[in-house]
Amino acid sequence: MPGKGVASLKIGNVVNVEVGRKQQPVYIQTDKQPSCFSFYFDEPTAKLFITVQDEETGKYFYFRNCYKPVTELHIRMPKTPDVCRVEFFTDNPFGIKTQLKSDCKPRRVDWSDPKLKPQVMRNYRLEDIRTIYTDLGYRNGSGTPARHFVTGPNRGIIEYDRNAAEKLPQQIWEFIKRHELAHYFYDDEDLADLWALYKFAEDGYSMSQAENALVHVLDHSPDNVNRIMKLYQASRDFEARYYE
Repeated sequence: MPGKGVASLKIGNVVNVEVGRKQQPVYIQTDKQPSCFSFYFDEPTAKLFITVQDEETGKYFYFRNCYKPVTELHIRMPKTPDVCRVEFFTDNPFGIKTQLKSDCKPRRVDWSDPKLKPQVMRNYRLEDIRTIYTDLGYRNGSGTPARHFVTGPNRGIIEYDRNAAEKLPQQIWEFIKRHELAHYFYDDEDLADLWALYKFAEDGYSMSQAENALVHVLDHSPDNVNRIMKLYQASRDFEARYYE
């Protein structure tokens, strides 16, 4: 296990660790297996920022700001590196109990429910959609990370920016991929977000990262803020209905 941290863990461990102002990372060996990390705090903890990185490459897989007090936090990781570096940033020290599971079960989605599946506007077969990686000019959060073609000579092609694929946090990138795919069924951005959200959940990802994706890649114009809030509410409604 590389690095020196508060704890070096393997899946299946249940441990107590102390996290403070001068916190050290927690290293979790997952061997690229789907995993769920659960953190239980000794007392409600506010203003907590948590990140999960690939220990070898430094690529971010997950990040979250907790603005309200939390007593527990669950991180769903359908895709993981060999070793995760988990860091907590907070003003106040606290103790946590960490439980690690080797599975990350997909959430159940009732696609026949009209409240979850909007009317399909386009009719594509998934097997007819192709992806390519090019340079779309995405740099440091500016530019287009992806685009899709539903008509013309490039019909059925999703074009991804190589730099975005490499630099964006892994779970954010996974949501973007599902959003672009959704446009082969919907031309409306809100409906594409909604389909991507349900697919993201069905594939086992953390709902908070879908919200982070829009916050991370969109400018904060009034229309985009409204779009972000719609996704946030859809995420809350989904968790209230289906959260395991």
